[in-house]
Amino acid sequence: MFRMNTQNGFWSYFWSSITGFMTMLTLQDVLFAFGAVVSALFAWLTYRSNDRKNKAAIEEDRKRTDILKAAYARGDVSNITEGAKIVRDIETELQPQDSINGATSKTT
Repeated sequence: MFRMNTQNGFWSYFWSSITGFMTMLTLQDVLFAFGAVVSALFAWLTYRSNDRKNKAAIEEDRKRTDILKAAYARGDVSNITEGAKIVRDIETELQPQDSINGATSKTT
């Protein structure tokens, strides 16, 4: 004959409380909770993706700033328009090869 373990009643009460709570829920409640979990998951994944993208953009801006600082320190750049030209040159070199070849060019 098996008897219930009376030494630690916490788990018995815990699981009976969980079971009792779940029996109170309707199908609509369960589907709403599932939808909330899925929505929260996608929100978190979107946040991580955007955060990674933003950090990469900040790093690229930092690299451009370092290049411009080095150019000013060498004396290669004497005014803002030359600095802007250097930035444009850097951006054209960093573009993917498809956009340079015209595969993604827009026609007017």
